[in-house]
Amino acid sequence: GGILDKLLGSISSEIAQKAHCPVWLIPPKASFNGIKNILYAGNYESANGKMLRDISELAAKFEANVHMVHVNNEKTVQANPIQGVVLERLFKKVAPDLDFKMGMVVSGKVWEGLDNYAEENEIDLIVLVTKQRSFLERLNHKSITKEMVFYTKTPLLIMHDDK
Repeated sequence: GGILDKLLGSISSEIAQKAHCPVWLIPPKASFNGIKNILYAGNYESANGKMLRDISELAAKFEANVHMVHVNNEKTVQANPIQGVVLERLFKKVAPDLDFKMGMVVSGKVWEGLDNYAEENEIDLIVLVTKQRSFLERLNHKSITKEMVFYTKTPLLIMHDDK
């Protein structure tokens, strides 16, 4: 809540977005009780075979369930259902033994929808996928990662889509 928290959150967010490796971010009040439920918060474009394999390997190490969650706002709630089916089939092909659940959240703010879902479903880790953006792209893009760093109480794993 204070200025120091905002500064540290901004620094953490910058590091997570610019790093060339996955980055774990642990909120100050988080407690570790194991990882049984992982929320994969990716849009359909970031779901590729390599990313899904990485997430399924992480889940296998912890014997965790994966919740694949997509957030729609009120205007896009009637999103193309075929995208969800394609993603589900890709995940089943990449990780046939993994227990996963597809979910959709309707929220005006992505971070708020994800945070609420995490709380309601006892999520232990939120995985966000970011991509490297140019300076101009960053000017026009609102960072979900940055908002999650500021507001969530759940540990985050920031992964990078290098497509």
